Amino acid sequence: MKRFTLPRKDAIVLSAIEIIDELGLQALSTKELASRQKISESALYRHFKSKDDIVMQVLKYFSKFDRAILHSAQQMDGSAKQRIIFYIKSFVEYYENFRALTALLFSYEPLRHYNQETKDKVESIFADRFKAVAEILAVGQQKGELTAGYTPKEFAEIILGTCQITILRWRINDYNFAVKDTVLSLLERLFAAVEIQKKP
Repeated sequence: MKRFTLPRKDAIVLSAIEIIDELGLQALSTKELASRQKISESALYRHFKSKDDIVMQVLKYFSKFDRAILHSAQQMDGSAKQRIIFYIKSFVEYYENFRALTALLFSYEPLRHYNQETKDKVESIFADRFKAVAEILAVGQQKGELTAGYTPKEFAEIILGTCQITILRWRINDYNFAVKDTVLSLLERLFAAVEIQKKP
């Protein structure tokens, strides 16, 4: 990833994400970060108070578009299906453009045990995303767009679980298929099973 115009602080955060992607959270160190940035370790502390601060900034970067995406999904006209597809598509496009970021989806447990601050942040990200999907589905069910075969929370688990496993498969297979198209196709099929067909 080119960083010619990035401020140093942002470049350090992106390097940290790439280290987590390539080597895992346990390999993230100020020494490795400084080496990749071609600066001294002491220079890192001009931008961050500690390694813990860097990890928190990584999580903030990971979730920085969450509120904007949710707000857009909530405000848009359309059915629950259309709003959920917009919501999920926005995240998948984000991950397609920065593949290394998907490593954080599969680092929830290590990050939860990193320290209390990261634990709280990870749990907040996960809970907010789950709640957003469940709430949109609940509105769709109330409007009679979806069957009551699943509760909104159950269907949110199915949707988010499907997305998660598809992204994991994409990573394992070295990104050799169109993840957005695959996710959207699966969502269409999931909704086809629960949508109430309106009579003309």
